[in-house]
Amino acid sequence: MAQDVFISYSHTDSSYAEAVCRGLEKRGLKCWMAPRDIPAGDNFAAAIVNGLNAARAFVLIFSSSANRSEHVAKEVNLATGKPIFYLRTEDLRPTPPLQYFLSDIQWMDAFGYPDDLTLDKLAAVVKTAILHRPPRRPTTIPGGSVFTPSTADVAGKTGFAPPLVETPTVAGLEVDDPFALPASPPARRLPWLWIGLVALLIVIGVGLALLLGKGDQEGGASGIQPTATVDRLASAHVLLINSLDVRLTLHLTGQNREYTYDLDAGEQMDIYVLAGAYRYLMEAEGFTALSGEKSWDSGDWEWEFYAKDYTPTP
Repeated sequence: MAQDVFISYSHTDSSYAEAVCRGLEKRGLKCWMAPRDIPAGDNFAAAIVNGLNAARAFVLIFSSSANRSEHVAKEVNLATGKPIFYLRTEDLRPTPPLQYFLSDIQWMDAFGYPDDLTLDKLAAVVKTAILHRPPRRPTTIPGGSVFTPSTADVAGKTGFAPPLVETPTVAGLEVDDPFALPASPPARRLPWLWIGLVALLIVIGVGLALLLGKGDQEGGASGIQPTATVDRLASAHVLLINSLDVRLTLHLTGQNREYTYDLDAGEQMDIYVLAGAYRYLMEAEGFTALSGEKSWDSGDWEWEFYAKDYTPTP
């Protein structure tokens, strides 16, 4: 069964630990401490580990004896990952190995004996820490010792019968954890994921549209645009036929566009250009360049290049 608080202490501080346990339970927190909560016949080490794993928070009674206790250090090690609180029973600081685990944790002073004001503060901070934190297994520091307390150490912890705390009920049903929030289905994040993807696509589309629009404006200013894919529904289909015995290069300029085609000897090539008039320049090795004008309406056309159309280079 899940518990709110695991109380760790040295057996020499058993009276102090019992007082803290009673005080927290009177304030509505379920506590686990040895040997009170170890059933007769159970293995001490396994019971302590199970009790610590089931607890939501960890309270250490920090004294000079606890500061020297190997088993207290192992319990603190296993509590790594849980909210940890410690009460100083005297004015001292943690020494290795406790210093490793407690160096960045704020403590509370309760020298001599825990009074009601101290227990009120402790109960309040524990409740705040565990209100939205379900029980889970702690994370062990890499290289830390495995917790194997000896029977001699835990046998010195004397138990006591704490006063019964009435368990709250809801609609006649017993509530195991008075601080647990009502169960609710997990949030549905899939719609937000799709919304984010759609928004990203819209931003990309707008950016591309602005970029292409800027490119059209720059091309219009120069009078010529780079070669582009032509809409075949508003274009002329021209079959280029190179009947020369050498490679031919054809340059077309018009309709705010510029096209360049290379045809090997005897090669045929299908091209699509915007319907309209074009200036052309044809260059072939061994022949003088030939230029002129050509126009096509939308439809299918053929343009064959013969040797008789050219003047051989002198």
